[in-house]
Amino acid sequence: MLRDISNSLNLSFPPSLNPPICRMPPEVMSRIFIECLPAGDIVIPSPSEAPLLVSQVCGLWRDIAHATPQLWCSICLDLTRRHFHYSSGLLAWLSRSGELPLSISLMSGGNRCDIKPCLEALIPFASRWRELNLAGSTDSMAPLRSLQASSLLLLESLEIGIVNSGATLANEFTVFESAPRLQRFSLHSIGFLFISEPEPFPWQSLTRLHLVCSAFSGQCLQILGECTELTYCELSLEYTDRFVDYPRVTVPRLEALKVRADLADTLLECLVLPALRTLKIRPTHCGVPDFASRALSNLVRRSGCALETLSVDASIINAADIFETLPLVPGLRSLSMVQKEGRDFYPCITTAVFEALSPWYVEDDRWLCLVPNLETLRIGPCVGVTSDAIQTMLELRQTWELRARDATQNDLSSPRRLSDVAIYRSCECCRKVSELWYVRTGAVCRSRVQGHTVTKARRARTSLLS
Repeated sequence: MLRDISNSLNLSFPPSLNPPICRMPPEVMSRIFIECLPAGDIVIPSPSEAPLLVSQVCGLWRDIAHATPQLWCSICLDLTRRHFHYSSGLLAWLSRSGELPLSISLMSGGNRCDIKPCLEALIPFASRWRELNLAGSTDSMAPLRSLQASSLLLLESLEIGIVNSGATLANEFTVFESAPRLQRFSLHSIGFLFISEPEPFPWQSLTRLHLVCSAFSGQCLQILGECTELTYCELSLEYTDRFVDYPRVTVPRLEALKVRADLADTLLECLVLPALRTLKIRPTHCGVPDFASRALSNLVRRSGCALETLSVDASIINAADIFETLPLVPGLRSLSMVQKEGRDFYPCITTAVFEALSPWYVEDDRWLCLVPNLETLRIGPCVGVTSDAIQTMLELRQTWELRARDATQNDLSSPRRLSDVAIYRSCECCRKVSELWYVRTGAVCRSRVQGHTVTKARRARTSLLS
């Protein structure tokens, strides 16, 4: 098609009247248009950005743009205007994409519009779906039932967000069982129990999984048991059932696990994760720690994993369990112990935390230190912890690191190991003011900031170090 445009261009005007831009080969113009696409993996249609912008300049540019499939093989539509015919524009857009794989995102802004007409328009292009992101109500997913099982050979990424609108799902997603290349799956369901049993689905081929749904721990464990190739997993669970014993599940390749649940220990007690490197745990609402639980240390001990990043909320994982875990992970590089906002009345981060992280003298000028490779440390809010406890821990670690480097004849000018620090504690004099502790060029520093949230503390530390 670009060759036809080139031939017609030569016949349109005499060379003397053709501006230089019009004498440029269409193939070059096409490449320039591709470079004009906005940054990102997917295009949001806008008259002020390519490809729509270059299509409005003149008839020649429009013809070249329409003949360049790379400009039209991705689209993100947020359906915010009622009674607007998005489906016709979507068809026109995708009809220019040639035979290229497609990246498509359909979202209903605030669930105000129905994505069903647009989803119906997408079905004929199913054989070229590579990335698909759908967000709408339960009844808007009905067109998925018309998919042919053999039409999803290119699909690699699937993201689905569903809000219960009163309609029931009738196995709309079982068709994705026939997507042999599917590697990334994300599900966000609101208002209903989406997963009752692991539906027919290519769980065994997934490498990334993100579930935000009203599912129980046991249901997630059933799914994880089938995800033999999984390397990254995020779970946000509304319900957890502590008093049910489930068989242990091994996920052999999982390297990063993020859990948001009030009773996360139920899930941890049932997992074996030998390849785990990153673990992050947060409560969904307002968790309460089980002081008898040792779910975290049991997981690390049972799995034999070499954790490098550990981030926990001390309101659901008790401090004693964390202390038992630290000796098991000498290679830990990043440690974060925070406490959900609003839990200050029940302090979980105490002086014992800083005593455990402080190096201690043994004999013959020898010192021992938990997590000796620590580079990043985030702790707070600390309620009832003295400034001296924080200061002493940081200074002891700085001294210990200098001694360790001197003993091994390391270069003293190299960056200190523990350098990325943010510890904040509530001031006794004013609840709205916090002390922020950090390390700058090898020195322990303290400043006062307004508020005590993690976000504010990080912003304050960044501004102080800049």
